[in-house]
Amino acid sequence: MTDIRELPSHEAVRRCKATTDIDEIIELTKHSDPMVRQKALREMCPCRVKKDLSDFWTRVLEMLDDDAANVRYQVLHTLCDGSPSHLEMEVAEALEVFNRDPDKKIRRQAHRALTAYRKTGKWNIL
Repeated sequence: MTDIRELPSHEAVRRCKATTDIDEIIELTKHSDPMVRQKALREMCPCRVKKDLSDFWTRVLEMLDDDAANVRYQVLHTLCDGSPSHLEMEVAEALEVFNRDPDKKIRRQAHRALTAYRKTGKWNIL
């Protein structure tokens, strides 16, 4: 059996959309292609999963410093779109990291989320 992280990108993207297996999605976030990692993260978004799955959140937080800006932006989006309240400190720290990101789009969105968090205590603004 082929390691899921070594699948051709088009097949890995298809698997991102087709699977409901938590472990498979997490493995797809480790694929060499940033587009695949982003698509897998998109499938982990709270607006889709509708559950608080600690393995998902652990992996999302591990991806804060991904090399690809599109993946980091998706991490930021995922954190600000329904992350559970028990992760408040981790999310606040992640927003501070993203507020210094080299990518302007990420910095802008992180600044927006930080401003909301400082004013209202809420970071789930997307």
